[in-house]
Amino acid sequence: MNESRIPVTLVIVDTGPLISLAACDRLDLLDQFSLRVRVTDVVKSECLRYPNKVGGNVLGSWFGQFDGKICHVVKTPFLETWQDAVRQEEAGDETHPSKGIGDASIAWLLQRINASPPQEEIVLLLSEDAPFGNGAVLATHPEVYMLSTRMFLKVLENFEIIESASQIISDIADAGRTVSRYASDRPGKIAPGLKSQWTDPLKRT
Repeated sequence: MNESRIPVTLVIVDTGPLISLAACDRLDLLDQFSLRVRVTDVVKSECLRYPNKVGGNVLGSWFGQFDGKICHVVKTPFLETWQDAVRQEEAGDETHPSKGIGDASIAWLLQRINASPPQEEIVLLLSEDAPFGNGAVLATHPEVYMLSTRMFLKVLENFEIIESASQIISDIADAGRTVSRYASDRPGKIAPGLKSQWTDPLKRT
């Protein structure tokens, strides 16, 4: 059966890719989607929690400059819960109560998008978080294109947008952060015989 492809219309970015790209000062690569990206308020707060750690200053400048332009921050019901969890951690709670709240905020956003037909947005989720990766999203939102940081960079290399994905991953490591080995480049299943794709805007140099 021949399959048709439909372009992604909306990009949601998780905390991991933002920190990794900020670590090597390459947040500009998100422009390759040719779409305004969305992050949840919890993801933004996670990115800015440690301004003196890897990528912190770059992320602070990026959000300050592009919030509402390139990046749109979505309010969710989870920010106050995350803030309470952070206060517990700062008070000495070693159970990491803030862990997973960012994922929950993204899951809430995915549920909110296209909650009822007809489907209006074709979503891509850029994530570096294996527990919230391909399997989990496939089970609940098979229509979402699942892309990991590692595969995002590899595709950009294949289209000659960047010279070497391995070099950027090495630059990230040199800055003090390790890109997850989690790898996913799975189109969303929009309908029988119809999948999503995101590479139309890319041009080979």
